[in-house]
Amino acid sequence: MNKLKYEYIDRWSDSNTWGGLSPPISGESVHITPGMNILLDVENTGNLYLILIEGILKFDVTKNINLDVNYLIVRNGKLLIGEEGNEYGKD
Repeated sequence: MNKLKYEYIDRWSDSNTWGGLSPPISGESVHITPGMNILLDVENTGNLYLILIEGILKFDVTKNINLDVNYLIVRNGKLLIGEEGNEYGKD
């Protein structure tokens, strides 16, 4: 029997993900806190200064995404790139 899995995920492009503010733009830093699960669904993020991942950042596999960031830190979080069985990631 297959089990149904539900996963709540916020979209990077949605202002609700960022507390009603616009998504991050070039030069800004991003903190993905523990418990946050974000789908990177924009093809170009601009040149971000820093992304600190303590939750989950998952790339939308249906898009050709260019993530441009000076510093990317994964601290007790997950960066997921690719599809199950064909993923590239760092826990």
